[in-house]
Amino acid sequence: MTKIRIALLLFTFVLTIQNGSACTIFSAKDKKGQVWAGNNEDYVFTFKNLINIVPSKKDCFGYVYLSYNYSDASMQGGFNEAGLFFDFNWVPYTKRKEKSTTKEHFPGGDDKMFEYMMEHFTTVQQVMDFYKKYEVWSVESSQLHLADKQGNLGIIVADSMWITTNNYLASTNYNLCHADHDGDDCYRMPIAERLLKSGEPSLDLFTQICDSTSQFDDTGSGTIYSNIHNLTTGEIWFYFGQDYTNAYKTTVQELLKLGKTSIYISDLFKDQTLVKAYTAAKNKKYEVAIEIMNSIQDSTKRSKKMRLLVASLLNMEADFDSYPIFEYYLKSIIWEAGDFRVNGIVLYSKGEKEKALESIDEGLKKFPGNEDLMNLKDQLSGKFASDANYKIVLEGFKDAKSVLLEDFSYYKLGNLMIKEGDSWVCGYALVPDDFFFKFIVDGKEVLSPQFGTSSYLGMPCNHVVIKKSLFRKLAFKIFKYKFRVK
Repeated sequence: MTKIRIALLLFTFVLTIQNGSACTIFSAKDKKGQVWAGNNEDYVFTFKNLINIVPSKKDCFGYVYLSYNYSDASMQGGFNEAGLFFDFNWVPYTKRKEKSTTKEHFPGGDDKMFEYMMEHFTTVQQVMDFYKKYEVWSVESSQLHLADKQGNLGIIVADSMWITTNNYLASTNYNLCHADHDGDDCYRMPIAERLLKSGEPSLDLFTQICDSTSQFDDTGSGTIYSNIHNLTTGEIWFYFGQDYTNAYKTTVQELLKLGKTSIYISDLFKDQTLVKAYTAAKNKKYEVAIEIMNSIQDSTKRSKKMRLLVASLLNMEADFDSYPIFEYYLKSIIWEAGDFRVNGIVLYSKGEKEKALESIDEGLKKFPGNEDLMNLKDQLSGKFASDANYKIVLEGFKDAKSVLLEDFSYYKLGNLMIKEGDSWVCGYALVPDDFFFKFIVDGKEVLSPQFGTSSYLGMPCNHVVIKKSLFRKLAFKIFKYKFRVK
């Protein structure tokens, strides 16, 4: 993974945390000595979460890890057949205790480091010893929650690491080593701790914690899936779409028998109403999708599930053809600022710029001073954010209705390109490193001959190298000069 991509991921996670949507992780040891671990994966809702299976090989454990969109994307969490579990919370920036120059860089980068840990380690202490030796690029903004089937439960952050003496451990989105909790009033932490203190670890208790700490807000952010593990027996339960009545049960052994492969978590829940509606939408049967959602009798629950559906289709996938579902949904709700923004982007991408600007202006009347709406209005006029130090220009698609830059981040709707004459442009904040991308032109992935090509995440991509330059750094800082990538 390039530093650019890591920076983008960290940025999107920070935004999500500020909106109150980020993960809850918990682990515990029961009276029989069995060790349990669980997680709520919280972000803008999507159907594109993957279970990635890596079978054992000579001198290496088999393991399973979870990712967004692509099997080669960064691990969000994982577990191996030896009973070692890890998952990440994203936390406010924490300064390291030691200088980074005192540590080595693991050959191949952070992703290879986690692969090695899953293939070779059985205990939390082994992971901690590894962290003492190797540099991890993004550790200042993350908290690593660990558990093993021997009953060790631990935390690694930038300024500390420790194994708890309690028989339980919960973590959310502040640094557990900071007494002031980073000033974060997190309602999920006391719920998780209260349940862990008062109940015996079990599937029922951990399901209750997942349900009680699950999140939802008006943007479609919240809990996407939950996973619960008995690290002692290897049993695993998945929940999807905030439905805690129907679990998909498997084991690490059963998953490893499938061989090297990847599975969408949503595909394990094909009979779920939300998944059925999504499948219909992806088959362009939008009226059918609406009909399926209307089969949910409870109006509050129906509205909530509709919000999750449209957040995935538009915000996460930028599937502009699915606009009829969003349009139908808008008739039943009081619009939030984000709805005016999404509506404006979709209308622009349908070739209706004037209607897009009208939607944005209507939103600004209701939400005066809203930065997202003001920035979008500027963007549609070709004015990009002040930190967008590079201008990416695509030529040769003058008749296209919409173009997005696919940078392999999670949130696709924000990568809108704007028509200028016969070209499409967007402003980007880039640092010196490799930058891999594609273009999505009217819904189809395209590589442009204007740029170099390379392989990234196992697929052909356009590729540019952003080089270090003292002139560029000074020019951007003093004049906010925009550089054209071509």
